[in-house]
Amino acid sequence: MSDLTLGSVTDVVIVLGKRLVSSQLTAEGISRLDELAAQLPRLQHNKMAIMFCGGKLAEQHISEAAAMYQYLDSHYPDSLRWAKAEQLLIEDQSTTSVENLLNAADKLIASQLCQKGERVRVRLASCDYHIERILEIEALMPEQGLIGQFKRRASKVGLDIDMSLEPEQHIAATYPHLCERGKAFLLIDQLTTYRVYLEGVKGQVFERPLAEVRREPYQRAIQALQDLMVLDIGVQYQHKLERIRTIIELTPATTPVRDVVPLLEELNQILRWLNRQIDPESQHV
Repeated sequence: MSDLTLGSVTDVVIVLGKRLVSSQLTAEGISRLDELAAQLPRLQHNKMAIMFCGGKLAEQHISEAAAMYQYLDSHYPDSLRWAKAEQLLIEDQSTTSVENLLNAADKLIASQLCQKGERVRVRLASCDYHIERILEIEALMPEQGLIGQFKRRASKVGLDIDMSLEPEQHIAATYPHLCERGKAFLLIDQLTTYRVYLEGVKGQVFERPLAEVRREPYQRAIQALQDLMVLDIGVQYQHKLERIRTIIELTPATTPVRDVVPLLEELNQILRWLNRQIDPESQHV
């Protein structure tokens, strides 16, 4: 059992949520918790807290956060035997990755588990592709990165957050779906980086030349679309993918913000639709 006191936590693991299906964890959600349980024994528990993130959608009977905690507690009871109740935090209001991390920062601050001025190491626990995307966006566009936003929010109350940009410093589960639909889902996710670039343009957050900021997100998006089109499932959604390519080409660095806004909205709608259609764990499949 930990001898934790308020203000003594210096190591935090944030478990990012995955949408439930029929109020049950999916294979991807379970893989995150299995990996967490495998890695917990090597972590220092006496000054650690774990935060489970993820809200409850209207059609679900339980939040993602609560479902993840219950799974870990029931399948790996020894993995949490060290923890006091206050070391296990539930953030059950968020429905996106952005909300996961920003709400997690607020929850950590409110918990008073960390001492102001003391360095706090934060690790993310999720699937490999999810962590890769968060770190990629942070590296390419720190103006838009979630890690930077987390640090800035925490710093306002005096918390010094250390969250690495090295994937091996986080708890990354292998994505469990190796089928063609799974490959297509991961390629669709790679388009997130360009969407985040356009969101930054809309918000006018970039002080660097936009041509410089856009270069890498553009190249990665085009490569992802090309890779999608060689898959059978990509051919099935050819019209949607071609429209994404058109939106990307219609938004060079010189595009006025007023013209970016409707194209970004359309891109968001298409990506959300494709995500629901292609995700191997979606109820639409």
